[in-house]
Amino acid sequence: MQTKGFLFDVDGVLYDSMPQHAKACVQAFSEYGLTVPERLIYLYEGMTEGEAIRTIGLDIHAELTEETLNKIVERKRLLFNEDARPPLIRGAKELVEHLQINHFEFCMVTGSYQQKTIAMIQEDFGMEREDIVTGKEITHGKPHPEPFLLGLKKLKLPVSEVIAIENAPLGIESAKSAGLKCVALKTGLLSEAELKKCKADWVFQDCAELLRQLSYLN
Repeated sequence: MQTKGFLFDVDGVLYDSMPQHAKACVQAFSEYGLTVPERLIYLYEGMTEGEAIRTIGLDIHAELTEETLNKIVERKRLLFNEDARPPLIRGAKELVEHLQINHFEFCMVTGSYQQKTIAMIQEDFGMEREDIVTGKEITHGKPHPEPFLLGLKKLKLPVSEVIAIENAPLGIESAKSAGLKCVALKTGLLSEAELKKCKADWVFQDCAELLRQLSYLN
C-alpha cells in the first residue's frame, strides 16, 4: 500500500539535541550528588522525561523520593531550555518541505514537552501545536506504543499507509508495537547493525539520505 503519512520522532531525528539532553541530565543528577554515565541517557531516549529520570535513578541504585525525582526532572528541563538552540539534523528541513509540497500527512511524536522544543518545531517546520504529540499528552512513554498510536489518530490514516522515523531503540520498539514500519536514522550512539537488531525496517544515515531514498519506502 502506498505511503501517505509519516510520524517523526524529534530529538536525534529532526534536531541534533541529544548531546544537550545528556549534558543537562548529567548536571541535574550531579547537583544531588549522583553520578550518571552519559550512555544511560541515550539508552532511555524516547521515554517521557519523568520515566527516564526514574529509570536512570533505579539503574544507578539511587533511592529517590518522589519530591527529589520531580526536582531533578524540572532542573534538567530548565538546563536544557537555557542551552543554545540545537542544530538541525542534516536534511531535516528539506525532507519536511518535500513532504509538505507533495501533500504527505505527518506529525511529530516526542517524549519531551519542553516549551523550547515545541517552539522550535513550530518555527522551523511551520507545525501547528495540534500536530505535535508530546510527553504531556500520553500516559505511557516509549517503548509503549501509545505515543505513535496517538500520532496515528492525528493523521487519520491506516497504519499500513504510515511510516515512523526514529533513531533510538525504545522509539523503534514503540513504533513496531504500534504496527508501523520504521525508518531508523543513525544519528546517535548505535551502529547500523544494532539498529537493525531493534527491528528497524530501513536504516539511513540522516534525513538527507532518507529524502534521497524516499521513493523506495513503499
